[in-house]
Amino acid sequence: GLYVHNCGEQPLLAYDVCNLGSINLGLFVTEDKQVDWEALRTVTHQSTRFLDNVIDANHYPLEQISDLSQRIRRIGLGVMGWADMLVKLGVPYSSSEATELGRQVMR
Repeated sequence: GLYVHNCGEQPLLAYDVCNLGSINLGLFVTEDKQVDWEALRTVTHQSTRFLDNVIDANHYPLEQISDLSQRIRRIGLGVMGWADMLVKLGVPYSSSEATELGRQVMR
């Protein structure tokens, strides 16, 4: 987003430019109730590359936003489907096994 801040007499523009995406973890559980780590790794790399490419493809309304976006290349890749993954794996949500799995996924 574009924010306008007043600093004394001079208004200042501040930019928060970020491309966001999300990986659905529930889709990475195999029929034999295992996490497909290789597929998750591949999609993570592809998604990161895609979000970075979006920075180059975007046309911003102001040159300042375009310059900032090109310079800082801010992206955010998150996850969704955590509960779906746990259900498919048969892992209780509040268990220590779920906590450890969460650590592995985020690594």
